[in-house]
Amino acid sequence: MAELIKEKNQWDIRQDAEALRRLRVACEHAKKALSDQEETMVQIHVAGIESSAPLTRAKLEELNQDLLDRVMGLVDGAVMGTGSGWVPRPHDKSRKDMVDEIVLVGGGARMPKLRQLVEDYFHGRRPNSRKGVEPEDAIIRGTAILSRPKAARYLEECFDYLYGKDGRGLPSFLFRTSN
Repeated sequence: MAELIKEKNQWDIRQDAEALRRLRVACEHAKKALSDQEETMVQIHVAGIESSAPLTRAKLEELNQDLLDRVMGLVDGAVMGTGSGWVPRPHDKSRKDMVDEIVLVGGGARMPKLRQLVEDYFHGRRPNSRKGVEPEDAIIRGTAILSRPKAARYLEECFDYLYGKDGRGLPSFLFRTSN
């Protein structure tokens, strides 16, 4: 977008911190809009210069392909137990079927391309498709577990009380901690 503004207005927005901040905000709004529609306008008005440009979902996905690949590398590493990057693999259902529920959280989780990549990776299983752990709750519980594993045992007791010992499909490996 910065390049487009430079071409259109002969002004390098990257040299103006305030203008760049406003462009980032405008791009964030566009990213959210593209979760629900195919095209939107990125508009910015700074220092008397007004600029706008259309942005399509396809272009956004193209611009973010390296980030999408990194996310899928993290998913693959978590599921397969490796730290390696994402490489499309033949159907290795054994490890993927061990995942009870797929929960995507954060702003990028609304991107249709990311949701499709995750769905394809898990052989058609859709993320956030069942009742269970809400995305916002997953962030809170995950933070608690990672920050204080011994205190996280309290969460296990809460889940057992609320959902029963079987967890009703909740990913039990996520909420169990060692003594």
